[in-house]
Amino acid sequence: MLAACIALKSRGFVRAGSTLLTKTLRASFASEFNFKEIDKRWTEHIRTFKEAKTNKKSQKKPEKFYCLSQFPYPSGNLHMGHARVYTICDVIAKAEKMAGKDVINPMGWDSFGLPAENAALQRNIAPVKWTQKNIEEMRSQMDRLGFDFDWNRELSTCSCLLYTSPSPRDRQKSRMPSSA
Repeated sequence: MLAACIALKSRGFVRAGSTLLTKTLRASFASEFNFKEIDKRWTEHIRTFKEAKTNKKSQKKPEKFYCLSQFPYPSGNLHMGHARVYTICDVIAKAEKMAGKDVINPMGWDSFGLPAENAALQRNIAPVKWTQKNIEEMRSQMDRLGFDFDWNRELSTCSCLLYTSPSPRDRQKSRMPSSA
């Protein structure tokens, strides 16, 4: 890549902010690296590392930290506003984990109400199907962004189980399956 820059510069093609340089660098970079393969490899490595770390039981109880971000409306796909807000929360949660704290960073869906229902009705789709499809897609997008949410603590405000089932503590005592 550096050789390409030097060659272009020596021929007088490169100026500050040059489009030609940008295109050349992109082409060179894309041919050297398979970004999808690299992303897949490191995503799997991080997932394996997290599983190994959560399986370890420490003798000393770490300080607890609760990080809660606003639950999104599942009325469509994620946009840059979501990425910004959840990146901030994710950075805080990861920094606290690195400081040795036991971090709870749950995610949920503000899916009980008019925004999700109106979006479904505009598309002539049953609100339940539309909402569940969007939750799955948004969860997948959040995973691809590398967010470290506690998905085993996920909740959805449109789930009947949220309003009818026992509390999480009661579910543990009776060994009932989780509603998530």
